[in-house]
Amino acid sequence: MTARRFIAGAVCPQCKRVDRTVLEQRGDELVRSCIDCGFEERMSTGAPVPGGRFDAPKKRDDGASKPVRFVNPPPKDER
Repeated sequence: MTARRFIAGAVCPQCKRVDRTVLEQRGDELVRSCIDCGFEERMSTGAPVPGGRFDAPKKRDDGASKPVRFVNPPPKDER
C-alpha cells in the first residue's frame, strides 16, 4: 500500500466536503479519492494536481513601485 497525501483545502466533487480528499500513487497513475463518500478519480501522472479552495490567483507584477506616504497622527490635545 502506498502512502496517502491529504490535500489541504480541497473540496470533494461529489459530497462537497472540505479536507477529505487524498492523493495516492498507484503504479503510473495518481488516484484522487474522498475518505467520506468513496469518490475516486484516476489521473495520469502528467495531469495537474487539483487546486484547493484557498489557492489564490497569481498576481501580475508589472515592476512599477508605488510611493509610501507616512501620516503623522494629530497631537493629543486635538483628538
